[in-house]
Amino acid sequence: MLELLCLLFVLWLCFKLGVGLFKVLMFLLGIGLLFAFVSSLVLPLLGLLAAGGIAWAAIKRF
Repeated sequence: MLELLCLLFVLWLCFKLGVGLFKVLMFLLGIGLLFAFVSSLVLPLLGLLAAGGIAWAAIKRF
């Protein structure tokens, strides 16, 4: 129920500020594409860096 109230508030606010619904949808689509990019490219790179750091620390120790 709270989510519906928040959605109605955001839609009302966009209407009052003169921001079109199309702009809001394009912004949400952009955020979704950015999340897909980050989750598919940056997170595996961070995982590789972390694995490399652990391997380097293990080699350096012995």
